[in-house]
Amino acid sequence: MFHQYNRTFGDLRATVQCVSFLSVVEAKFTVRSDYYGRSTEFEELTVSYKYKSEKLEDCEKALEELGGHLYESKLKVVELKEELLPLSEAEWEKDANVANCKGCNLQFSMSKRKHHCRNCGSIFCNSCTDARVKLPSNAKPVRVCLHCYNLLRSRHNSTLEENPT
Repeated sequence: MFHQYNRTFGDLRATVQCVSFLSVVEAKFTVRSDYYGRSTEFEELTVSYKYKSEKLEDCEKALEELGGHLYESKLKVVELKEELLPLSEAEWEKDANVANCKGCNLQFSMSKRKHHCRNCGSIFCNSCTDARVKLPSNAKPVRVCLHCYNLLRSRHNSTLEENPT
């Protein structure tokens, strides 16, 4: 009987060792399976990260480009406001208030007539308003003073340089 208990005890010990070994194998299998699952998930996340990084880079480039266009547009608006400023704020000087030409200081008389600059509204002699320019407010070229002529010509030339077509 003792021999039988000893044998049964040995069988139990072997069974416990076998179960313990199987538990270790199962744990290793679970860890390995979990590792491969996480490895696949990691690869998917890496691909997703690369895609989103490229998208972000594209968006940043587009945003930078739009910022440049916005800056150019704001500059253009400022230029247009400056261009229209003389037209909107120009006040037609009254003939009675002016005795001398604003350009050369020549005194007006019966033979030296007064002429208004159609851009700034100031009064000049014939020589100082010799230039003609087409203004947005007139269909034909109109009389302007030399200062306004030079100003309008430089704006016109810079516009042509920016937009050659």
